[in-house]
Amino acid sequence: MMNQSAEEALARSFIGAFVACDLDAMARHLSPAMRSEITNADGGVDRVDGRDAFMARIAAMNVAAVRPSITITQVLRVPPGDVLVMLEIEAARDTRTLHNFAALLLTIRDGVIDTYRMVEAKPAESAAFWSDPP
Repeated sequence: MMNQSAEEALARSFIGAFVACDLDAMARHLSPAMRSEITNADGGVDRVDGRDAFMARIAAMNVAAVRPSITITQVLRVPPGDVLVMLEIEAARDTRTLHNFAALLLTIRDGVIDTYRMVEAKPAESAAFWSDPP
């Protein structure tokens, strides 16, 4: 089992890879059989199974065109193997902007993220922002 500082470091490195648009580095942080639950525009949850499906969803966001700013506002270790990460997200694309808050609950096993759970404060605004340009 990883200690608290290693879990936090893994979470920070994963978020850093997203901000840097380094999809290969992001994928290295994920279990091939990972499960994810991601907030959708309606405030519900989309379940995405597997690293490849998760990474395809990230790639479709075209993060490199946006270069978002993400501030980790708090990291809390919850039950052993889990880490809760609070985020503030700011991004701009063309005439659209996004300012949102999200929480990630990551389950870490064998040094990689096995389960990724996300909730957002403004899911509809986030979905509209990350969708293809109008």
